[in-house]
Amino acid sequence: KYEHVVEIEADPKNKDILENLNDGPWSFKSLSKIVLIHTKQGNTQKLLDSYRKLLSIMNEIYVTTNQREEAIGDTLSNPALAQKHDPDTIEVLYKETLGTLKPTGRLWFRTSLSQARLYLNGNKDNLVELVPQKLQYLKDTCRDEKTGEFLRDRASDLLEVYEVEMNYLLRIKNFSRMRHIYPRTRAK
Repeated sequence: KYEHVVEIEADPKNKDILENLNDGPWSFKSLSKIVLIHTKQGNTQKLLDSYRKLLSIMNEIYVTTNQREEAIGDTLSNPALAQKHDPDTIEVLYKETLGTLKPTGRLWFRTSLSQARLYLNGNKDNLVELVPQKLQYLKDTCRDEKTGEFLRDRASDLLEVYEVEMNYLLRIKNFSRMRHIYPRTRAK
């Protein structure tokens, strides 16, 4: 059903009809639903193919920021993703998502933080080792480029980064570093 919507919109014969619609094309919404269906069914290859199509039209003018965030969030945080797909597939989804997003945007930040949490909660030690690098990069995005000071409007983002960093330090049992970071999380 959803695939039919995508086919109709892709057909050049239907261009005139689609231009007269007030709400714009429905391909993005349909692809988002298709991705969720493949996620829940465990169809890894179809999931990857549909997700790539979704990412390719994500920056079209008719796709709102909220729709982007919802589609990506619904896919990457879906419990069926971890249950029915292997960790390599999940890693591919994150890498392709982050490659499509702008490195300075809020959605990119949220997705990167989610990836760091995934690394931390996973059982692959080689991925856990990547957490400090990712967290440092995320902290740097919360700094003013000129002064190097943390931006007040990014305080909640920085707090989330510290939360993941504290969990990482707890996992590796680096309590001395935790004592150093904890005061930074408190309000002044």
